[in-house]
Amino acid sequence: MSVRTERVGGTGRAEVVGRFDAHEVAQAQGVLRALVEGDAPALEVDLSGVTFVDSSALAELVALRRTALARGGTFTLTGTSEPVRTILEVTDLAGVLLPDAG
Repeated sequence: MSVRTERVGGTGRAEVVGRFDAHEVAQAQGVLRALVEGDAPALEVDLSGVTFVDSSALAELVALRRTALARGGTFTLTGTSEPVRTILEVTDLAGVLLPDAG
């Protein structure tokens, strides 16, 4: 898995590629939390390159969303791959994490 990040104005953007699972969450966690806990009030996470996601990764995404909202910011998932979208729908997290679900 790899995570590429950038800041554009007040938005932190991250692109996650590969398997996003229990073995990779710690690596992603540090990078993603630095964005959401920094000076960027908005966080966008692109999951279009993610091939697999598990409950550990989902828990981290929910925690990131909670942190962003608690800081008065926003959290948006963009470009979710089909495997990710399927897991979000099966776990009923699509309505929480996807802006266009509902």
